[in-house]
Amino acid sequence: MANADAEFQAIADQRDAAIRKLKELEAPALGKFNQLLNKKHTGVELSASEQADLQTASDSLKTVRHAMVIVGQVSLDAMNNSALLQQIADNLRAVSADLKTTVERLGKITEIAATTASVFATVADLAEKFPKP
Repeated sequence: MANADAEFQAIADQRDAAIRKLKELEAPALGKFNQLLNKKHTGVELSASEQADLQTASDSLKTVRHAMVIVGQVSLDAMNNSALLQQIADNLRAVSADLKTTVERLGKITEIAATTASVFATVADLAEKFPKP
């Protein structure tokens, strides 16, 4: 299990490192994008150069964020295929099988209890029909 835990942790660590790098790439583009967008929203007309910079920053943000989604998906797939999750899935299947067996046993106990209750009810009815001393 230690190797499975280590494998899972390594996947998470690699994902986190990749996201940190992507955030470092995102920061300058996001800063430039916000600066130019704020300027535009205050009513100042952007120059052609600034409009091109705004478009470039927007495209950069889209690219970085798309890369973040891909990193997340790849790491999720790796985690889903990891030995740790396979062990957890196997254990859950075993627990599910045990629960099914327990439910079947409880069903049989319920049937026996119902039969026993019916027998006692019949005996009680008969006992009431006998003369009382």
